[in-house]
Amino acid sequence: MRRHNPDLAKRFDKVNQQVYVVRNEMTVFLIRSQGPGHMSGDQPNEEIRMIYYYQALGEVGFNAREKKGDLDRKLNIIWKDLQKIITQEEKSVDFQ
Repeated sequence: MRRHNPDLAKRFDKVNQQVYVVRNEMTVFLIRSQGPGHMSGDQPNEEIRMIYYYQALGEVGFNAREKKGDLDRKLNIIWKDLQKIITQEEKSVDFQ
């Protein structure tokens, strides 16, 4: 890809880094939404768990979801551009 379309390769690298950012933010959300861990001795009831969930959603969850949506859009664009390159390469191989 780098030889045929260096710009696409750079965009792919940037999006690849964004995958890790989204993964990390989703992990933070999942951890926070569980509330205090088992090590704390707390066994929160369902109502308390929902409070932790919505608190985590407000603090990091919505932001992570927004970044995931942005990542999905960029990946779709890159995939379409990559398909064009693949199609061009297939055509050039067929003619040889």
